[in-house]
Amino acid sequence: MLSTEQQRIIDRTRAIAAADARVESLWLSGSLAVGQGDTWSDVDFVVVSRPGETPESLADAYQQNLAAITDVVHSFRPFPRIISAVARDWARFDLLFLNSGELSAQDPHRLQPLLQRNGAAEPGAVPKSEPTRPYDLEGAAREFLRVFGLGPAVIARGHYLMAVDGMGLLRSMCIDLLLAESGKTRADASPKRLESLLTDEQRIALAALPPLSADRSALLAYTLALWGLYLPRAKALAASTGTAWPSEFEVATRQWVSQSLGLKLA
Repeated sequence: MLSTEQQRIIDRTRAIAAADARVESLWLSGSLAVGQGDTWSDVDFVVVSRPGETPESLADAYQQNLAAITDVVHSFRPFPRIISAVARDWARFDLLFLNSGELSAQDPHRLQPLLQRNGAAEPGAVPKSEPTRPYDLEGAAREFLRVFGLGPAVIARGHYLMAVDGMGLLRSMCIDLLLAESGKTRADASPKRLESLLTDEQRIALAALPPLSADRSALLAYTLALWGLYLPRAKALAASTGTAWPSEFEVATRQWVSQSLGLKLA
């Protein structure tokens, strides 16, 4: 169900487009168009310009008139044809401007019509299945061990703030591994919906990581926890998939980190 503000943004944008002869059609896109959105979702639009009007010039005009849609406190143009805006109540919406030829290359299953004038072009592209890059477990494990092995130097120097960044990178690698356990990758969901791909057990495992802060004791506790989360699961996945495991690198990294930080890594 849409929030009141989401519905108001849709209604106002549709009314503005209907009164603008430069607009051939208006479409709802993104998660709301495919039934995966919620009241926290931003509202995504595709605005199609009529022949003789360039998408860029139409975007320029709408950039100057965002207040007619809602009380916008921030907007930016990541690309000339895209406007991204934030309202005072933090409702968010994006406008993508295309011409009719570009619309015809869009997937019709990912768009909902909000306005179509007579003779307006239709989306009609057959979705192309993008090749999914397989999860390289051995490569990922080697990178985890490499980054993990850099921790002692950063901690020994007292660069605790930078060590927090490194722990965040290692935690991200743990998430990639958890997704791989279920045959998933980050490409299977938007970043805002990535958690939905995790199982309950995986969420519990991630939530069990200790609090992380820029002090030595917290960093050491987090180091132990990351090792305990990643290594057993990665080795089990390697065994079940017949993936080669970097045993020598694991042993060397365990010894190095244990001796350098005074930790006992299992």
